[in-house]
Amino acid sequence: MSEEDQDPLKKLPPRSGSRAYDARRKRAKKDQGPGKDRIPRKKTKVATSSPERSRRPAMDRQNEGLSLTEKGAKLAHGLRTLFSRRDAEVEEAADHAGVIGGLASIFYFFFGLVYVVLMHAFHVLGYYYDHRHGLKEYFLDVFHHVPPRDIYIREIRVDEQTGHEIGYLKEDKWFVKLPGRCIVCGTKEDLERENYYSRIEDYSRPLIGVIFCFLICSVLGLCLGGIWVSLSAPIVGLLGGLFLGYYLRRRTEVRVEYASCNKHAGNESFPLIRQYMGNLYLLTGHKKVKDLFYKHLEEMGITRR
Repeated sequence: MSEEDQDPLKKLPPRSGSRAYDARRKRAKKDQGPGKDRIPRKKTKVATSSPERSRRPAMDRQNEGLSLTEKGAKLAHGLRTLFSRRDAEVEEAADHAGVIGGLASIFYFFFGLVYVVLMHAFHVLGYYYDHRHGLKEYFLDVFHHVPPRDIYIREIRVDEQTGHEIGYLKEDKWFVKLPGRCIVCGTKEDLERENYYSRIEDYSRPLIGVIFCFLICSVLGLCLGGIWVSLSAPIVGLLGGLFLGYYLRRRTEVRVEYASCNKHAGNESFPLIRQYMGNLYLLTGHKKVKDLFYKHLEEMGITRR
């Protein structure tokens, strides 16, 4: 080894644990003396952990032997797989929402159907309750019920044939003219003509529907046999008849021209109108109105039927 190469080696500090290193430490302690402080050692920062090595991704290691075209194809395949998974998740969520929406629609449909049926049933029953008095009178008229004498002497009856003959009934509409007597008190002084308009119920149609359905169901129940069928058939027929009679109902327009005195002008008590088997009944406040009306019919050659 040359001298130039030896000089730098001599300048290096002795190696730890060698004799030269121990002799150097003894000289340093001797030079300091007993009262002197020790030479502070330089603090060196000790790394708590070794620095992380940069690792190459596994994908890069796998793609080392692939060409650029193959890498692009592999990337495109991965993107397609990713987006297809997302689309599948979106479709699955949409399917779940559609199923829930369909079940909700079915529930609301049946709820609305039940609500409409119940409301219609209450409406049908309400019709019969509101017209219970008229139905009762009509049912009594079927059995030739004679009204009290006070009503009988004041009630005018115009049958369907007479109405056509004198022109009171045209196109299923009544237009009746009462004589010149006050409809309330029967006087013929200070009279004024007034008009009354109403649409009256034809109670024959609802009752026919109820009776017809009741009889049909009762006969079928007896023919089919069985005690439960025989007992339940009339009840079913009665309920079905209420609906059938409600759908068969009809109203007839009636116009009445009558006279009233100044004292009873604008009265709301008379006339009272009802219909039975195509015949029109008008209840007045005094029997003189009825007597004068039938007198005019006799003058026209029309007898009472």
